[in-house]
This record gives sequence, C-alpha cells and structure tokens, in this order.
Amino acid sequence: DIMTSMDFEGWISETGPNKGSVRKKSTLAVPTSIAFVQCAGARDKRMFPYCSAVCCMHALKQVHWVKKRSPQTRCTIFFTDLRTVGKNYYAYARQAIGDGNLEFIRGRPGLILPLPEKEGIGIKYENTMTQKTEIRKFDMVVLNGALAPRMRQLKPEQRGRLSLDSCGFVVKGGNSVSGFACGFSLEPADVTESVIQGSSAAWDTIQKPKPER
Repeated sequence: DIMTSMDFEGWISETGPNKGSVRKKSTLAVPTSIAFVQCAGARDKRMFPYCSAVCCMHALKQVHWVKKRSPQTRCTIFFTDLRTVGKNYYAYARQAIGDGNLEFIRGRPGLILPLPEKEGIGIKYENTMTQKTEIRKFDMVVLNGALAPRMRQLKPEQRGRLSLDSCGFVVKGGNSVSGFACGFSLEPADVTESVIQGSSAAWDTIQKPKPER
C-alpha cells in the first residue's frame, strides 16, 4: 500500500487490474484515506537535488481521479512548495484547494512505516506551519517525485557523444548532437512542453544542412 505515483497511476487506471476503482493493494478494500507525499527523494542533495516539475500537477490529477471514483476517501497532500508551472495550472490548483475535498499539509515526512496487524501506514512529519511534529495514519501512501532521466542509467560507452550534467540531463551546446535534445532529456518537463520542444528539434534536424559526399 506504499507505492510510487507511477505505480499508483497504473493501479487505479481504467485499463488497470481494478478497472478504475480505487482499492488497497493489500486487501482490495476501498481506502478511507490516502496520503500523497511530494518531493519524495527530490530537492534533496543526497538523491535528486532538482525539482521534478510535474509532480504537483500529477498529484492533483490523481486526487481528482480518486475523489471522482471514491468520494468518501480522504486525500491529503504533504508538500514543500506547491509548484504549478503551466497555463491555467495554478487556477486548477486553487480550485482543488478551495473545494474542501482535499487537505494540504506543508511538511516533508521523515518516517513512513507500516503499522502492526495491517492497521494502516503511519507517517511522522513536522508541520512547518504549526512547527509541531505529528503522526497520522493512512490506508495508502503515494510517493511523488524523484524523476530521473533515463540517460542517467546509461553506461559511458552507450552515451556516445552526449555530454551529461551531474544529474544525467543533456548539456545543451556541450556537444555536436545536443542541439537537437528536447523535453525531459534537458530538464524535467511535462508532455505539452516536451511536444513543443520535440517539434522544434525535429524541424531543426530537417533544416540542418546535409554533409557533402
């Protein structure tokens, strides 16, 4: 019942094993509460020092899906800063905050631990608004963040002429091919931004003069 946001996406998908219904993995019962933990491993010098950019909107979308399928399920988002980069994204977030069906807690959990006898999952955190350490129990926990570029996993001989920074993103202008890099290969980006950059990169590739034979 503790899973990444991508695993949760597949678990609650209409094409997933539960055909769109929201259920616990352990018992297949409908959860009474779900915690969404933002920046899980991200914005942390020990793991991923950067913001993953898309995670706040990802969590809001998943909460919307949960409430649509299971209105009685209580959803809580633990966040560091609410970052909604994109047209109308902030308005979407403000609507989610204002409808009263979603709880926001500003704080980064320091401990997430399954409770004995399958009684749920305990989360220990500091509420930075009240400056108090608290413990809450949830039925499910979704870890959101720490998105890494795939090229980070490649061996040096597999990267070819690509120049990568310390996080595994392509350094634009750092080699002869990175001028055509786009989307998440450069930095965390959502689908819309990646498509726009991909179209631009494709056009640049077409326009590039072909070498004479």
